[in-house]
Amino acid sequence: MKTAWRSRTFCKLAAAILAAAVAVGAFSCGGLQAPTYYEVFELYGTPYERGYQHGAHFSDKIRSLYTMLLTTSIFPYLNRERPDVASVMLRYQDEKYLNGNFSYQMMLDSALNLAKTLPQDYLDELQGVADGARLPFDQILVLNTFFDTLMGFRAIVNYIQLSEGPSLKAVEFFSGAEKVGASNPYAPSPYATVVELPADARVRLVIAAAHGVDPSTVRLQLDETLYTAADPSVQTIALAADNKTVEVMFTPPGGLAAAAVHSLIVEAGDTERLTDEPPEHARYMRAERIVFSTRGYGRAAQDIENMGLRDPTTEPPAIAFAVKDGATPDGQVRLASHFAMLDSNTSHKHAVLFVHHPSHGKAFAFCGWTGVIWGVSGMNENGLAYAVDSSDTLNNPFVAQFNKGLIFAELVSSGIPMGIMGREMLIGAANVSEASAYLQTTPATFGWNFLLADAAKNIAAVELDANIENKPDGGFFTYSSDRNDPRNLDPWGRLYASLGEDDLRMASHYQKNVDDVQYQIVTFNIQPQRCWSSFYFRSLRVFYRLGQEIAARYGGLDRERMVEVLRVGDLVDHRDSMNAAIYEPQSLMIHFAMGREPATSGPFHPYNLGAAARKGGAK
Repeated sequence: MKTAWRSRTFCKLAAAILAAAVAVGAFSCGGLQAPTYYEVFELYGTPYERGYQHGAHFSDKIRSLYTMLLTTSIFPYLNRERPDVASVMLRYQDEKYLNGNFSYQMMLDSALNLAKTLPQDYLDELQGVADGARLPFDQILVLNTFFDTLMGFRAIVNYIQLSEGPSLKAVEFFSGAEKVGASNPYAPSPYATVVELPADARVRLVIAAAHGVDPSTVRLQLDETLYTAADPSVQTIALAADNKTVEVMFTPPGGLAAAAVHSLIVEAGDTERLTDEPPEHARYMRAERIVFSTRGYGRAAQDIENMGLRDPTTEPPAIAFAVKDGATPDGQVRLASHFAMLDSNTSHKHAVLFVHHPSHGKAFAFCGWTGVIWGVSGMNENGLAYAVDSSDTLNNPFVAQFNKGLIFAELVSSGIPMGIMGREMLIGAANVSEASAYLQTTPATFGWNFLLADAAKNIAAVELDANIENKPDGGFFTYSSDRNDPRNLDPWGRLYASLGEDDLRMASHYQKNVDDVQYQIVTFNIQPQRCWSSFYFRSLRVFYRLGQEIAARYGGLDRERMVEVLRVGDLVDHRDSMNAAIYEPQSLMIHFAMGREPATSGPFHPYNLGAAARKGGAK
């Protein structure tokens, strides 16, 4: 029987959804100033009143964002996949999913399911946005929930795509006939795979694929040098007549540099030729990065970071970091964020710093977009600040639905949307402890990494998943920079994400929740994030590079130095940058960069949330 996962187009196109469209940089001529796309907008009153003010003021821009990001970018990709989804998931044979309606209807189904658990205040605010903008409520609901749906959908499809393509099964190192190191079966690692290899070490790789491995597609990059299957130093041998498993022997020309760290990137394609996007091409594996050291380097595997070199074909994911006390020149606590994910040459043109003065609750501000009632970072009048990054996981409601329903499965998300989690913390929590308690008791729609800071100079990270396996941890993992608390220490007794006790950083992978999921669905072995996520190796690199930049400025990380860090080229996504900000909880100052791509290329504008909160009752 044909399955939804065997389409030649389904996996490739869905994996491209995250990019949504080719990002085009803004033109500049001579001394002409770039357009100012951002706005600061204050809202007052009840949830409905604030929503109405939002919708009425940004009516045209809400329509623009919805059309440019969803209607013309994301929906067309999803619509092409309906026949393949419907071939197995019977509900998608229904008439309401035909005639180009699949993507919108699927997103709406998921949005309506998420709305069942949304607090009434947010439903009222969304209704206010819809009424103010004179748009249907359903469209505003989809605009505010599509990101959670998209991430879960992308994760399961990306995993299936990789499952159909080649995969690295074993890595072994030889000196002469002697095996001197191995990862067999191969397991991706955030650290070195093997250490202290002899300089004459050769590498044996075993690569397998359901449709067979095409030996001619093998590509290896040792440090900065690329080798193809045609190179004399690369030999490929089929371990079976059907080429489903291929052995690759690689002898580095001239040997390896002694007392050094080396990075090896492995890629290969299968024997099937796909024609969905000309020219005809193979299905490729995820590029695997293996780091190892040679004799004389003298460090343990866990002390060698799997950072690799800058890859010009990819962009770094989102980052955030917090500092305080000894990491700064003045003892102040600060939180910095640069969110990059889905700009599509669109989102940055609809950027807003929303400042809420609720009739009940705390005043707060967040970096967001027109028509969207949440942001990816923000701060309230008590000085609680947060930033959030996505963290790929198959521990999400989409996988749970597929496991439960199989051919009757429904592509819907569940839980509280990530952005509403941020809003709930800002309106209800006064400090890191209260915010963490909220996150611990709130069901997540996907994998999220939150970084928290407050005016009392507490900093903490929280990693979430949907806990579809009902584990005792509840899908909640937290740590801080306090070395005296064993919960903050990794298996080697090191702080999870800190250089000292006055800093904390995060990217788009788990530091503590490394075994986020592991179980079987029919023929699919559902694996942890590190085994399949297209973000994983990029996130490792940006995490370690961020640590280097923080270390270089330790003790001097004031706002200006933090801006410097956010602008470091290796840390900036130049295609899908959405916004950046630095929050100062003790002074209630926000410095935001929005409206350009990348956001960090523009100025960081100051905003005094404390002053705004004090005048909040004036309107």
